[in-house]
Amino acid sequence: MLAPFGAGTLFFINGVSFLAVIFALAAMRDVRTHSGGFQHPLHHSFWNGLTYAWSNRLIMALLVLSGIGSLFGRSYQTLLPAFSDVWNAGAQGYGLLLASAGGGALVGAFGLASIRHISRHGVVMLVNGLLFSFSLIGFALSPSLWLGVFLLFIVGVTSTVFATIIATFIQVMIPNEMRGRVMSYYTVTLIGLPSLGALGSGAVAQSLGGINGAPHAVLITAILLGIILVLVTPVFWGRNIKRD
Repeated sequence: MLAPFGAGTLFFINGVSFLAVIFALAAMRDVRTHSGGFQHPLHHSFWNGLTYAWSNRLIMALLVLSGIGSLFGRSYQTLLPAFSDVWNAGAQGYGLLLASAGGGALVGAFGLASIRHISRHGVVMLVNGLLFSFSLIGFALSPSLWLGVFLLFIVGVTSTVFATIIATFIQVMIPNEMRGRVMSYYTVTLIGLPSLGALGSGAVAQSLGGINGAPHAVLITAILLGIILVLVTPVFWGRNIKRD
């Protein structure tokens, strides 16, 4: 286990790394805007974006699908320390689990970026979503740390491709003046909802026996994710990314 000073140093380095992004944004000059519209107050823009997303059934369905993926899929991360305890792997095991999911996410992102043309975007999205669900189910049932590490790598790959295809659908389909507003809602589903899902997963794990209940909690949420993806398959299977 890391000593307090070592852990604090790591968090400090992580915080300093964000300064590079801040400096890069501050250095941007004369950035062109493509919206060409009037600058509305924040509350007006918020409701305009929400109204647009609500009135467009496909966009709303994609936002809901992203939210479901976060609530029932990505919420597993909070329970990883419990898996490490179940497998008696300690802090090193926890680190391996986190690193495997992160490595899978990198592979998924770079792999998808290297593909020039995807003919059936809806199929790719759904297949990766289902693989995301099946990998989590396998992870929850895994009897050993190393099998869990491998399955979490697959989880990282498939969840990244799944989320990226959803984001691409949304960005391409909406007009310029609405893109930033709607993408902000997508960001909420991607980054904010996993924490809410973790609250539910943690409550389920606690009700099923605490640390030993964590695998059961992940299993339940992964199965729910898979069922929902099967139910929405007819909606997205034949979809391709194109501008309206």
